[in-house]
Amino acid sequence: MVVAAFCLSGWGGSDPSSLQVRYAPLPDLLTKSYLVRGSYPQVAGSSRAAGTVNKLLTEAVRSDELAFASLARRQPAPPPGVGPGLYATHPVRVLISARAAIVSVLIPVTRLFPGGTDGQGWIAISIDVQSGRRIRLSDVFGKNEKRGLTILAHAARTHAVAMSACVRHSLDDPSVGREFLAGFSPTSAHYRYFALLARGVAIGFPVGQIAFPTCNRVQVLVPYAVVHPYLSARGLQWIRQSG
Repeated sequence: MVVAAFCLSGWGGSDPSSLQVRYAPLPDLLTKSYLVRGSYPQVAGSSRAAGTVNKLLTEAVRSDELAFASLARRQPAPPPGVGPGLYATHPVRVLISARAAIVSVLIPVTRLFPGGTDGQGWIAISIDVQSGRRIRLSDVFGKNEKRGLTILAHAARTHAVAMSACVRHSLDDPSVGREFLAGFSPTSAHYRYFALLARGVAIGFPVGQIAFPTCNRVQVLVPYAVVHPYLSARGLQWIRQSG
């Protein structure tokens, strides 16, 4: 069932290289102690390429929900009066790039056990439409991955600190600031939630990774000009095709 649809060309328009994106409702894979809310993107079209993209998008969402369901099954039964847990996605238009050559999405997701808090995170997947393969940051940077991640990490930290007083105060905290600073370290794990958008690389940090949980999940956009010198030939091509 489709609940919404729109056409993306960077941020909108009639560019023939853009794909129509629709929202499909989440499957309910959790127990009765949990609410499941939200949707996830699918691209329109009956071609083999569109089918492959939609399969990968669906698998990414289902895999995340199933991983949470596995954790949920190991939780003790909630006491009487405690509200249900929650699994919810909150897709945002500007965090979706859907082009004929590349589809890249960063989806905010909430994962809460009954009575729990601080469950904000991300689902991310980028797909090379022609090959039907997932794109990882190691592919984007190629042999320059170490240097590219270092530059990306520095820029992400700079942007996060500039835009959020909550992040600044977390990093300045004398007791745990160093731990939050480590959350910016240039590793593929720390930057696995990314999307290649028209204006740059969007990075999502889950709640608690770089700041106090009260800061919620954090999102930054690093302009391509910052990482351009460190991109692989394929990475350059993907970025040209994402805008």
